[in-house]
Amino acid sequence: MRRLSAALLACLIPLPLQADAVHPTLMFPQNLAPELQGLPRLAGDDAIERKINASLQTEDKALLSSRQDCIKEPVSDFSSWSDVTLSGPEFLSIRLTISYYCGGPHPDSAQSVLLFDLKTGDRLDPMTLLPHSLQPDTPSDSASTATDAALAGIPALTALYLSRATLDPSTDADCLHSLASYDHLSFLVWPDAKAHALMLMPNGMAYVDTPCQNPVAIPVELLLKLHASPRLILSLAR
Repeated sequence: MRRLSAALLACLIPLPLQADAVHPTLMFPQNLAPELQGLPRLAGDDAIERKINASLQTEDKALLSSRQDCIKEPVSDFSSWSDVTLSGPEFLSIRLTISYYCGGPHPDSAQSVLLFDLKTGDRLDPMTLLPHSLQPDTPSDSASTATDAALAGIPALTALYLSRATLDPSTDADCLHSLASYDHLSFLVWPDAKAHALMLMPNGMAYVDTPCQNPVAIPVELLLKLHASPRLILSLAR
């Protein structure tokens, strides 16, 4: 990542956020079932950590229930795994992937993002990490969207994704054509500490177009220009 101006970051990031920077310790449990990875847990036991762990426990139970429903089919398969994309100082972000075949014409997969505020323990809609100019006029109901973290197709957001994808030499031209053919796109959004970026990925496309659901990075430099949250900048710029 290009060097960011320390003076600029100091202007954008309040001093209390800098002083409170903490990276939590995570524990990784054993599989819940064959090929079913349990979600990580926070190692501490304060009120915030218990709140987040309880939410993760609920997700584990939902995964087990979905697997049990799926494997009732004569020929079936259900697996899941997760990746911690950001762990502190402000947020915990986990990307969950499920691969399944529960009957039907073809196997399928689904991805979701679990995002938590490490200051309050609240589960957040990843949409709230987007700069305001890229958010919908009417905020979505976080209770109904938090599980799949799907974002409504917003013209400005779609345009940003296509512009970043076009800059990537690895992007397939046919994929750009397929993406442009949709009236609207929905997205997954997650913060990525390794990339120092907010990641943006199409979601929910037709099965034939799923190979085109590739993430692009919105780097810190661009997030600064788009007036993204100082808390997000703090987390990604480290």
